[in-house]
Amino acid sequence: MPYGAYQRVRKRYIEEEVKNASPVKLVLMIYDLVIASLKKGDTVKARAGIRELIDSLDFERGGTLATNLLSLYEYALRQIHEGNLEEALNVIKPLRDAWEEAFFKKTSEESTEEVSEG
Repeated sequence: MPYGAYQRVRKRYIEEEVKNASPVKLVLMIYDLVIASLKKGDTVKARAGIRELIDSLDFERGGTLATNLLSLYEYALRQIHEGNLEEALNVIKPLRDAWEEAFFKKTSEESTEEVSEG
C-alpha cells in the first residue's frame, strides 16, 4: 500500500475511533497525543493537547479536582514553554495513568453490574 493511501486509511480509522469513543476514552486519547508529542519534542501539538484538556474541565461538577487539574496543566504548559519537556511529561504521564485506571475500573464495574442483572 502506498504511503499516501496508508495515511488516508489511518486518518479515517482515527476519525471513526474518535467519533465512537466515550468521553473518558477521548481524554485518554488527548493524553496519549500530549505524551507522544512531548517525547518527539513537538511542543506545538503538546501545548494544543493540554489546552484541549483545560477546555474540557468542568468546574461546576469537578470542583476542587478540576481546579487542581488546571494548576497541573498550567504548570506543564510553563515547563514546555521553558523547554523542560521531561518535567512536563512527568506531570502528564501520571495523570493519564490515573484516568486509565479510573476508566478500566468504571468499565469493570459496569460489566459486573450487567452480569448480576442478567
